[in-house]
Amino acid sequence: MGTTKSTVSTALQAAQARLLRLQAESAARRQQQTTQSDPLPVEPSASAPAPLQALPPHLGWESDRVTHWLRAREVSSEPAQAERQQQVLAQPEPQVVTTDIPPAAPPTLASHIRLYPSLALAWLRQNQESLGRIWLLGRLFDHHGRGWLPLKQFKQKLTDKKSAYRICGGRRWRQLLRQGEGIFWVRNNGRLWLRAPSKVALACHVEKLTGQPIALPTEILWQKLQLVRAHFYASFHSSRGAKGTAGPIARETLTELTGLSAQSQRAYEQLVGIKREENIVIGPPVNEERVEELGWEHGRAMFIWQDHEGKWGPAGQAYIAWQLPNSYNGPHQGTNRGRQKHINRTLTDLFMQGITGNGEMLVNTLPEGSRYHYQAKTAVRHQQQAPEQQHYWCSRRQQRRRTVWHAL
Repeated sequence: MGTTKSTVSTALQAAQARLLRLQAESAARRQQQTTQSDPLPVEPSASAPAPLQALPPHLGWESDRVTHWLRAREVSSEPAQAERQQQVLAQPEPQVVTTDIPPAAPPTLASHIRLYPSLALAWLRQNQESLGRIWLLGRLFDHHGRGWLPLKQFKQKLTDKKSAYRICGGRRWRQLLRQGEGIFWVRNNGRLWLRAPSKVALACHVEKLTGQPIALPTEILWQKLQLVRAHFYASFHSSRGAKGTAGPIARETLTELTGLSAQSQRAYEQLVGIKREENIVIGPPVNEERVEELGWEHGRAMFIWQDHEGKWGPAGQAYIAWQLPNSYNGPHQGTNRGRQKHINRTLTDLFMQGITGNGEMLVNTLPEGSRYHYQAKTAVRHQQQAPEQQHYWCSRRQQRRRTVWHAL
């Protein structure tokens, strides 16, 4: 056992000595290679940046060669950097060329705006023409179709004394805003949100938009309120006579539809140039019994018509005639119906859902079941469907500036 321990110890010592010798030889070879490649170590320059001088000497993972190479590269690049910086400083500053760019022109207003006569008549009946005018102006100034306008700018357009669109003062503006809240618009966060036509029609108790829309000149909207009211009234006649088929309509019916007296109707017709046409009915030849019977039925509207030229029978024949209500042709041009069908469907849905169940009566702004027709066969067909009502047909003939009708 003693011999074995001494043998192991001697072999272990010999191996350790050999390992130390190899390590010393390897270190000597590395030192010799480093001395040959970098004979003169590069000292850090005084002008070197502070971070480089503050680096520890063992930079390069204990590799002297890597450390010297990095330091030499940094020092050699300093003159080039200084030269580039001087070139940049020596260059003249770029001159900024300014040109006067004119501001973008504001979008031009449309020359006409679509107006639904059913809404216009509802505004007249309920004395809301001032609110309806502001609602139309809001839709006119909403160039982007967003459904809202900046309240401050919109107020300035309509109330500023220097504005071409001024319609009222500041106090009246505040009153109108309160009156139209929830009917024509809603105010929120400095914006005036315009309600959709279907919601406005529902709030004004209009069950359905009837008739053809008309193209209302936009310049009318910032004129005097009397002229605006007159055009709202004329829109009904323009819609009925858009195709030259305006039938007779009585003053009492117009009063019921518009809420205007006969005197106001005549004044508005003269103001906007509504053309009025008389209508007469040529009945049977004169007979004492028929004269008495039709006299009781038509009263002072009945008269005797003498056909001197023989247009309706033998020359010189006398006929019983009576006067019908006048026909009216408005000054506006008809326009496309746009979203009228969609609006009517929405109104029907809102009505069926019970939103209108508030005790208010919805109004259809056109009379139902017209008695006046432009063809005899059409008048006969309607007479058979409603025999209790008298129907008339027009021969499209003019007699002394009067349109001639015939009774079935």
